[in-house]
Amino acid sequence: HDLMLKVRPAPGDFVTEESVVLLVTPSDRLDEALESKLSAVFVRGSQRNATQDLRFQVNQLVEVAMRALSPGVNDPFTATNCMDWLQSALENLAARKLPDAHRYDEDQSLRVVAEPVTFDSFASLVFDQLRPYAVADRTAALKMMEMIGNLVVVVSSKEQRRVLARHACALRREAQVALVDHRTHNSLDALYREVLRLLVDDVHREQARKSGDWVPRMERSVH
Repeated sequence: HDLMLKVRPAPGDFVTEESVVLLVTPSDRLDEALESKLSAVFVRGSQRNATQDLRFQVNQLVEVAMRALSPGVNDPFTATNCMDWLQSALENLAARKLPDAHRYDEDQSLRVVAEPVTFDSFASLVFDQLRPYAVADRTAALKMMEMIGNLVVVVSSKEQRRVLARHACALRREAQVALVDHRTHNSLDALYREVLRLLVDDVHREQARKSGDWVPRMERSVH
């Protein structure tokens, strides 16, 4: 039909009967029969699906970690276990070649615009949601900074490292306000400085990747 389609929602987004899910250009080629065919390519359900919605399981792990760090539960070790699995998921995503948002046909005509899942968006799901809870607990705050450092060692692109640098900075800044213990501040600062070194020093980062060990010695007792 020689159309260009822009997909509005991502898998897992909540939609209603009035939600716009697809923009079609040029609109004068769209009739009722074609609109029905295009609508039929979307699968809708009352529950999110872990197979189709990559964010679903990440959000579940983040929710478990957030509840574990709540004052009523106070279980930082469950939270750190969740962080281990979240780190694994981010490592997996960072290693994948993600599709471009712009999809062309064999004649190189733009046909579909659909934003892919990105490392940046997944990192935000993990760190921006969990950080307010992690900064209030020594074990969780140190674990999250170590988690960021572990990711810095294995991710491949400068853009991914910039994303991690932003989250490391936010973690340190918010923890300085939330945590009052000076020993914790010193420990977190030591980890933060080492993360910065990994970010800017290619040789040091490669050495850490090969050895699997970058954590400052003063932090080893927290694991």
